[in-house]
Amino acid sequence: MRRVSSGATADVAISVDQALRVLDEAHATVGGLRGLEGWQREAVALRDRLQTRRHTVAVFGAFSTGKSSLINALLGRPVLISSPHPTTAAVTRVSLGAADTSARVELKSEAQVWEDVRRACELLHRPAASLEAAIQQAGRIRLPDLPAAARPAGAFLQAVAAGWPSMRDKLGQTLEVPMAELRTYTAEEQTAAFVSQVDVVCQAGEADPGIVWVDTPGVDSVHRRHTEVAFDYLRHADAVVLVLYFTHAMSRAEKDFLLQWAGVQDVTGIDKLFVVINAVDLASSREEREAVRERVVQELRHAGIARPRVFEVSSQLGLAAAMWSHAPGDPQVEALLRQRLRLTPAHPLPDLASLHQQAGVEALREAITEHVSTTADAMAVDAVARSLREAIRITEQRMQQLRMAREADAKQRAALEVRREAWRAAWQTQRDQVVAGAAEEMRALEGQWKELVFHMGERIRLRLPELFKEAFYPGRFRDPATARRQLAEAAEEWMAALARQVEVEGRTYALRIASQVAAQLDRIRDAYMREALALGVMPGLPSIPSADQLADGIHIPEVRLMPQSLSRVLGHFRSARQFFEEGGARRMLDEAEPLCMAQVRDAIATVTKKAEDVVRDHLRETWLACGDAVAAALDASTTADEADEPAAYQRAAEALRRLGEVIGLGYDEPMEG
Repeated sequence: MRRVSSGATADVAISVDQALRVLDEAHATVGGLRGLEGWQREAVALRDRLQTRRHTVAVFGAFSTGKSSLINALLGRPVLISSPHPTTAAVTRVSLGAADTSARVELKSEAQVWEDVRRACELLHRPAASLEAAIQQAGRIRLPDLPAAARPAGAFLQAVAAGWPSMRDKLGQTLEVPMAELRTYTAEEQTAAFVSQVDVVCQAGEADPGIVWVDTPGVDSVHRRHTEVAFDYLRHADAVVLVLYFTHAMSRAEKDFLLQWAGVQDVTGIDKLFVVINAVDLASSREEREAVRERVVQELRHAGIARPRVFEVSSQLGLAAAMWSHAPGDPQVEALLRQRLRLTPAHPLPDLASLHQQAGVEALREAITEHVSTTADAMAVDAVARSLREAIRITEQRMQQLRMAREADAKQRAALEVRREAWRAAWQTQRDQVVAGAAEEMRALEGQWKELVFHMGERIRLRLPELFKEAFYPGRFRDPATARRQLAEAAEEWMAALARQVEVEGRTYALRIASQVAAQLDRIRDAYMREALALGVMPGLPSIPSADQLADGIHIPEVRLMPQSLSRVLGHFRSARQFFEEGGARRMLDEAEPLCMAQVRDAIATVTKKAEDVVRDHLRETWLACGDAVAAALDASTTADEADEPAAYQRAAEALRRLGEVIGLGYDEPMEG
């Protein structure tokens, strides 16, 4: 028998459509063959998933970095309206079609509004018992009196209170909104606060019509729901774009985003991040521009991104250049071009090619389009190849099983029955171990998890001094009269930053253990299939959940650390000079570290246990289902089904191998007979 190699597709260039045709032919080839029913169901699901899939490009960035204007520039037309409010941004998806249509606006449910409001109240240390109570107290908030970090939450509460009378009866609805009214739901704060998602279909401009562009909420959003949505797009998008603003690149929120991305890339092995430094036309000199780029590259490498893709762009100039190409001579566009280029009316405008080159948008668009049309398509073709490889393996194993059964004499049949009884006894013992969580494979995984948890804590401990410096910085304590209040706020920010580190690490941990369990279940399923074939039966084994499916079932709880635990060590601050110049900060950090890390490790234990419980349950249930399926097949049959002809499986295997050659599958050895 020649076996299919375990490698991925060879260097054979085929389209996704061609791969789907191969999958259809394979599905028809094994029709009517016993033992391939499970593969056929999975093949149909794979085909549906790949056929309806469009390429998704998710754009991330902090508030006011120009995400929406960059998407507009990539589209070549002003479709999105930038929200001036950091707390009310919703997910906006832009699909390209033959013509502009209305926008589809999905409003939050009352439960979602309450969750966002409750979280905002907690950030303000003004807990409310109900949504109505929170709205009432919003009128008593004075934004100038709030700490800078708390003002976005205060502004959000005020927006909800202002919009509540007109929006309360619309909650949970999906509205079809004319494009002319899109501003109301995306840029007017009292309405945008109630929007969950916006879907826009517009006429294609410069962009590839096969791409869906996603404008995500800011990476510095105060809403936890935004963080979870962002993480889903990080995992599932075909390309990820992080937008940094030239004059203030690499905030703490952006660094945390990069840490999260580095974890996703490490687990998945997929490199799909594009980093954009926006508004580079604000640079006063080439040296300043190069210095910003170098700092960004260093931060990317520090976050664990070894080969960063960095693009320098002016989205405003890029959009103006695209609009100029469609409407040359438009005075408003000309004014925008002159503003971005710092040209007086006496100076001629550069030609269109020079404008596009200076903007950098075309180069970014081409790089993203090439990535999604090659890397993403290659992954789809590879998924078909893996499915076909599985069909060949099952078909050839079944063929060999049937041949062995026909050639067996009475003595061999008796020996087979002895092996079956021995397997039944062994399975019952192993089944008890799986139920009790005592199987050797389970203990090995849990040993690996324990080590991963330890390293999570160590990574956070190493970041702790940097987070301390970002919260306790000299400019914060310029006014001695407010030093005590600023000290308490700094401690709160420090602990909040540490809590976010736990959540970032926790999400990566969940991905990692989901990947481990999915791989373990694949091995378990293969082992049971081999055992079943050796015992002369063809069981209907359950499908194995993918790592993504397992990870989707894991919810990382919000982490909260108590700044009150630091009240004693805050006494190390007596004055700004003493603190920053005479060692007060160092002494505070030394004394605070064990207090912080005790809370961090407790939080890590809570987060990781929840993730482990989910994947452990899946591991146990699927493992039991595999073994029970083999046992059921043994109970239903004492010999291989005489109605199945080895020749039918041989013909199918040969046809499947020919299909495999179309998509580049290799074989280790020739097939017998």
